[in-house]
Amino acid sequence: MNCWYCFVPDNLKNLSDQNSKWFSTSEIVDHLEMQCKDKTVIDLSGGNPELTPEWPLWLARELKKRNLDKKYYIWSDDTLSTESMFTYLSEDEIKELASYKNYGKVCCFKGFDEESYEYNCMLKKEFYYKSFKTLKKYIEYGFDVYGYITLTTNSIRNIKERIANFMDKVQKEISFYFPLRIIPLKIFQFTPTMGRMIKNPDSKKAIDNQNIAIKAWCDEIKKRFTTEEIQQNICEIKIKD
Repeated sequence: MNCWYCFVPDNLKNLSDQNSKWFSTSEIVDHLEMQCKDKTVIDLSGGNPELTPEWPLWLARELKKRNLDKKYYIWSDDTLSTESMFTYLSEDEIKELASYKNYGKVCCFKGFDEESYEYNCMLKKEFYYKSFKTLKKYIEYGFDVYGYITLTTNSIRNIKERIANFMDKVQKEISFYFPLRIIPLKIFQFTPTMGRMIKNPDSKKAIDNQNIAIKAWCDEIKKRFTTEEIQQNICEIKIKD
């Protein structure tokens, strides 16, 4: 996955020892307790933390061992581009992590159809369809799951219909109310993206087009759900049909 709008500079994505350092989960918690005692959320970000699916599990165990599992909430990002959890963790390990009360996953849809997905992250459309199945698996295991979506697109052709089709797919294949747990992420131009945008002349238009797409998104949400449903606390929205 190589999203053109990623705010991480390209030279920091290669795991070079010059740009990064290895930490054990024990060292992470040590650092947290020494320097960030006033914080209550641990955000495992990336890249894609799911490339190392043991990470949140080991961290949950470390917090539990220190009786800190009620103090910190573990939040991990997921690009829905891999099924490493189901490949490398045992059934018992997956269930252990899913049952950890202060853990949530936020899964990012990198587009709302084949065209926008391929444009945004340069992966084949097969991964777009797999992302729905992966997210559904998380819910079936009992994970507390939320969603992001990036609505940048190089084409606003039939935008209302395309957004509606995406929500149809989410409601049919994941959960009827899951669209209410998906937050559109607004993409901005960052310093690392400038060079990529020069090479990608459609990118400026894509950033502008997202405003039209978000309008279509909000209109579609209002068509499908009542005001009371929309105003629910996001963590109280039912996701198991």
